[in-house]
Amino acid sequence: MGEHAEVAGCIQIKILYSENEVNKWLSENAEVEVVDIKITGLNTYDCSDESIMIIYRKDEPCEEKRISLP
Repeated sequence: MGEHAEVAGCIQIKILYSENEVNKWLSENAEVEVVDIKITGLNTYDCSDESIMIIYRKDEPCEEKRISLP
């Protein structure tokens, strides 16, 4: 696995809920390599509900974290 970890680097995600939050986070984290940005949401005349997921890579060594899903 160590061989693959070096190739993949430390991939992380950040979930935000507005364009303002995204712009602020990107400004504060200019050193990260953004791999992709995914946007999901619902916009109607009376409701705006969107989520923005930033997939990014950091050059720092990362700790392995496991998430348990229900």
